[in-house]
Amino acid sequence: MRQALRWRFQPVLETRRAWPGFAETARTAGAAVKDALQEGDPYWVGELHGSVPKEMPLPPDLEALCVDGPWLHDVVVRAGQPETARDKLLPVIESERLHLRALRHADAPSVHRALSDPDTMRYWSRGPLDTLEETRGYVAWNVEADESWCWAITEKTDPTVALGWFIIRIRGPGLGEIGYILVPSARGRGLAREAAAAIVAHPLGGGAFRRLNADVDPDNEPSLAVVEGLGFAREAHLRGEWETHIGIRDSIIFGRLRD
Repeated sequence: MRQALRWRFQPVLETRRAWPGFAETARTAGAAVKDALQEGDPYWVGELHGSVPKEMPLPPDLEALCVDGPWLHDVVVRAGQPETARDKLLPVIESERLHLRALRHADAPSVHRALSDPDTMRYWSRGPLDTLEETRGYVAWNVEADESWCWAITEKTDPTVALGWFIIRIRGPGLGEIGYILVPSARGRGLAREAAAAIVAHPLGGGAFRRLNADVDPDNEPSLAVVEGLGFAREAHLRGEWETHIGIRDSIIFGRLRD
């Protein structure tokens, strides 16, 4: 089976720093390196040919370079062409019930059920979207923006249907903010908690950030339960922080450190 491991940096690091770690990772995985690292735009790419484990630990020196430096992502891409370019940058993560994959443009009709629902959007910074075209634009930004890592929440029984998404927005080096949404029919089953736990714990998801934070409306009890259940600590209560479609709202800031 042909598999490729891609490391993405911003800005691109020089070859002499990136390549030794890539080669060492290949040896650790028992895979042969076919091609030397080549300069790409905007990432360095090297390929492994052989059996590559789903989670490939990085050597300590490269892990330190990636996590503490201007690192964006690292992923194993399985045989075949991914549906979107974003699939090349986000790892597929699985939990007991869920298949968490990169959000795609084609997911817009599915997630429109959430983004157009007044109850689902009550505590968002904007009201429900009126048209599918608006949702397509919203989804496109989450798919394409470099500062957005967005996984579609799907069930293993049908990974083609997005029930919502989990997003990490990059706020700075090593800093991310989480967010999530589910369609009405998927709520009340613990899926948001399950998706969040899997992604936050993954070394190529939340584990890539030294700090994650969440910004939650104090009346949004389900979201408060999710972030507190993940071990996020309440750090601040900001009064009158947001002006939204339901009025002036306070905000509870949660934080979680990697170490």
